[in-house]
Amino acid sequence: MRTVKIAFVTPCMAALLFTGACANDPTSAEADASTKARDLSISVLPPTDKTVVVKQPLPTPLPPKPLPPPPEPVAPTVLALERGTGWRHVQVSGNAEDLATGTMTSLSNEFYVIDGRASINNTALPANTRAVLNDQLATVAPPADGDDEIIIVPKGLNDTIQAQANGVTTLAFCDDSSKVFSKSYNFDKQYDYHRSSEPGALVGSGDFHVQLKGGITGEVKYEIRYSWCWPTFVFHRMTVSGSADVLAQANLVAQFQKKWSWDAEIAEPTLGTVSLYGIPITFTAPITVGLDAQAAATLNFNGAYQAHGEFNIYCNGNGCDGSKNATSGFQPGGSPVVSAAGKVQVVPWVEGAIKAKLLDEAVAYAQVGVRAKLMGELWAYAGNNCGDADHDGTNEWVTGATLDLGVGIDVVARAGIFGDDLGPWDWNVLQRHLAFWGTGDAIDPIFYGRACGGQNLATMHVGMRPCWPYSDTVTYKMTWGDGAIENFAGSPGTLLTKTHNFATYGLKSIRLDAVTDSKGRTMAGDATRSVNITYLPVICFDDLVLTQ
Repeated sequence: MRTVKIAFVTPCMAALLFTGACANDPTSAEADASTKARDLSISVLPPTDKTVVVKQPLPTPLPPKPLPPPPEPVAPTVLALERGTGWRHVQVSGNAEDLATGTMTSLSNEFYVIDGRASINNTALPANTRAVLNDQLATVAPPADGDDEIIIVPKGLNDTIQAQANGVTTLAFCDDSSKVFSKSYNFDKQYDYHRSSEPGALVGSGDFHVQLKGGITGEVKYEIRYSWCWPTFVFHRMTVSGSADVLAQANLVAQFQKKWSWDAEIAEPTLGTVSLYGIPITFTAPITVGLDAQAAATLNFNGAYQAHGEFNIYCNGNGCDGSKNATSGFQPGGSPVVSAAGKVQVVPWVEGAIKAKLLDEAVAYAQVGVRAKLMGELWAYAGNNCGDADHDGTNEWVTGATLDLGVGIDVVARAGIFGDDLGPWDWNVLQRHLAFWGTGDAIDPIFYGRACGGQNLATMHVGMRPCWPYSDTVTYKMTWGDGAIENFAGSPGTLLTKTHNFATYGLKSIRLDAVTDSKGRTMAGDATRSVNITYLPVICFDDLVLTQ
């Protein structure tokens, strides 16, 4: 048996032979030490006819790099080459989904866009081309249902007509038709936006995080008129149907110094573009945020809210109409902290919309949006002109503040026909009161009785203070102090009279709570007053005792 020495080399050293480096390499001193051969005594057996192959383990492959997200769709470019009253000559370039094949196709076309048959003779087209277009539409009655008639003529048709005039014969037969095109998209888009101070209007800032998600179907009602198999496209109207969720996180620390309204479109991502006979129809998703302040106010708010709308809206030159509804509303994530002087309103809102554009907005578009509104009505008071609650002949000095928080969802539609913006039209599809906060003695009701009443009978007078800022019917709860409880309602500006018979003598404490009103403002526990009476047996108030 012989003893031999074998030098073992680390895998990193083997890599160094090829690359000159390893991950997590030791320092140079450590590397020198690690490269020295190590002595190891082993037994070597006589050779055999069997060859033993020792396989080194393969290195673990690295995971593949994630693919980059696909690029966002880009709307085609529409360039106006000529224009006049009621017509345009445009050039289209870009990419769109070909409806016939379902594949992306390159657009490089020119069209004459005409606002109705009455404008055909205004165009720069040659007389023989205008005559062909007039003949195409002569047998078709103008739309009688309020729809539009935008005529889109490919330049190739004019070229063919001019070739015919020069003796080049083209023979082709194609059938005219009336059609409805539809295309569906799903989307989920998120954006952040920051609004900073504006001198004289807003001090502070607002941060919005907005998510728009859902699915829509866009429809285009149109006709095709052929000459030499060149299609003349006659657009009538667009319909946008589907549902959209608008999810918003708002963080507002703002002081409004005057009546002020502001809105900003923070994004308009392209959902996709389709090609009808080379004519692009593009779908986008405009997202807008805004603030409306009715007067000077301060609002600190940090919360999340959402709106869900469903709609089937059609738009033409006469406006937009159709079915719409909302199935849920805002969900605040926290109670706002508010201070104000007088009665003011601050309404932050977020709108997510779907827009369908024929060629571009300058030709025709329809837009349907879901607007989620946080309606905050603020009120504050300090002074002694708010009534005599205990009827002692002197008005009390009182202070108070309220925040009335509600939500609303609107479906908002707009349309544009040949450069004229129409609308907006809006429909309130949900209005709901969420919460009411009130502090201070200015919100406590007026509550008093006569100095001394009749035998066994207490007579009380009830109402809200005259500075109470709301006019909705108030529901009260009277706890008579002997186990009896009475609920009743009345106008807050009306002094109500309530009576009660007591069966036993002694000290009684009567409590009045303004509980809620017809708009859902809940005041229980905040708006309350108590009066002590003594029954001996004549009932007297304000701790006055009348003995027999």
